[in-house]
Order: sequence, then structure tokens, then C-alpha cells
Amino acid sequence: MMILIVIVFLIVVLAILIPPFYFVKSDALAKVSHSLDNRLQQLKQNYQFELKELRRRKSVGDIDEAEYLQLQSEIKSEITSSLESTQKEKSSMNDRPSVLMALVLVILMAGLALPIYHLTGQPSYVPESRNIRQFVLSDSHYIEGLQEKAYKSNEDPKVLYRLLLAIRLQIELKPNDVKSWLEYGRVYSRLGETQPAIDALSKARKLDPDNVEVQLELAQTMAYAEDPQLKHHAIGLIQKVIKEHPDHQGARFFLGITAYQQGDFNLAIDAWEDFLNVVKPSEKVAPLVKERIAQAKRMLAGAPINPH
Repeated sequence: MMILIVIVFLIVVLAILIPPFYFVKSDALAKVSHSLDNRLQQLKQNYQFELKELRRRKSVGDIDEAEYLQLQSEIKSEITSSLESTQKEKSSMNDRPSVLMALVLVILMAGLALPIYHLTGQPSYVPESRNIRQFVLSDSHYIEGLQEKAYKSNEDPKVLYRLLLAIRLQIELKPNDVKSWLEYGRVYSRLGETQPAIDALSKARKLDPDNVEVQLELAQTMAYAEDPQLKHHAIGLIQKVIKEHPDHQGARFFLGITAYQQGDFNLAIDAWEDFLNVVKPSEKVAPLVKERIAQAKRMLAGAPINPH
């Protein structure tokens, strides 16, 4: 009975305090907010579609691994920039904090959390978590199936979050499984969650420090972080892989991309020229890399870049 009284009291308090703040926002601001939400959703859908198309082109042999990495990097860089710009615009529009509103929400969360948990016995997501756990335990191919479903659904965020939960449950069963931590980080990255992706991939690297695939995936994710130190660390990681595996073509190619994006055009040129030294001139990617080298040289000279 006491629990119900507390809940009713909090609801009454909210009913009195929230409306004056809620209706301050004008219709114009609401429309702008809705427009920005639509833009964010469209950007995410475009990103998922372009990645799917890129994988299709790679699977049919239209592009090779190096071209795939280059195009994937360019797409991710462009979309990340657009998302950050739109999110900042939306945040600046809504940046009208109210101490009283914040206090009311804190009271609501603190007051309702325990009673609701007491009444329900568990958070709402637990039943789904239990179902997924059963699938993970009973079907060794369940996660692979979710990965395929995510691909076919243009990487629907709902499917990706379900995949994320499944991998997390797999990690709870096998906490030292490097592959699970690697995939966990990759899914976070596909969701645009850079820091959780870095944390998961760092765990994978800690478990297997010499795993080249993990190191390059971690470097690629760090390259898109906002922290300049992480961007710099990405360069160091790739150089470490090249030092230990001099014939690794993908590492040299990706070093050029990362250095170019960070404005280190001399390093980009050196990396791509080294890459050309270890691939056959007949490779389809060779002309692309030569054009990137030419672009980097034009940047150093201060000349405009010709569209490619």
C-alpha cells in the first residue's frame, strides 16, 4: 500500500511541475527537432545501405580487399561527420536545461525505480535476455544467423542490438573468447558507438596481443574517435603491425588512409608507395592508390584536389 501511495504522489508532483516546462517549446522548435530526427535516421539508413552495397560489390569481385577498405573508410568518415554535425545542431537547439526539471526527473527515477522493480521482480528486458540466452545455449549457429539477418535487413539497429545482446551473453559464457570480443566491438562500431567498440576491442587485444585482425580493427575504430590521442594511437598500432608483418598489404593500405585523414600526407604517401611495392601492377587497386598518392602530393603543394 505504501508503494502505491509513493507512486501516486510522484505522479501528482510531475503532473503539476512538468507541463509549464513542457509547453514552453514552440511549435516551430518542435518541427525543427522532428526534421533533425528525420535527418539523423536518413543518415543512418544511407550508411547501412552503402555498406551493404559495398559488401555486395566485394562478394561478386567488383572490388578487391584494398578498394573495399578504402571505400568503407571514406563512407564511414563522411557519415560520421554528418552525424556529428546534425547531433550538435540538435543538441544546441535543445540546450535549455532546467534545474527544477532535472531535480523532478531525479526524484521520479529514484522514487519509482525500487517500487516498480519490487512489483515486477525484474527489468522489462530480462525476458528477452532469457530467450536469447536459451538460443545461444542450444544453437551454436544462432549468432551467425543473427549476423546474416542484420546484413539482410540493411543492418537494422533493432537486429544489431539483439545481436549485441547475444554476443554479450556468449561472452558471459566464455569470457576469454577473443572472437566474441572482436565481434562485440564490431557491432558497437556499426551502431556508431565508438567508445564501447574501443573498450571491447581493447579487451580482445589484451586476451590476444599478437592478433593482427584485432589490432587493425581496433586501429580503424580509434581512427574515427574524437580524441586526438586515440587517432594518434591508431597510427602507432598500424605501424606496429607493419613492423611485425612487413608483407601485410592491408595494414600498409590502411596506414595510408588513416594518415591521409589525419592530415599527415607525407606518411600517407610513404605508406601507399610501400603498398604499391608489394602488390602486382596489374591489381585493380593500383591505379586507385596512385591517384590517392597524387592527391596527397597536391595537398602538400597546396593545390586543389581533382574530383575522382
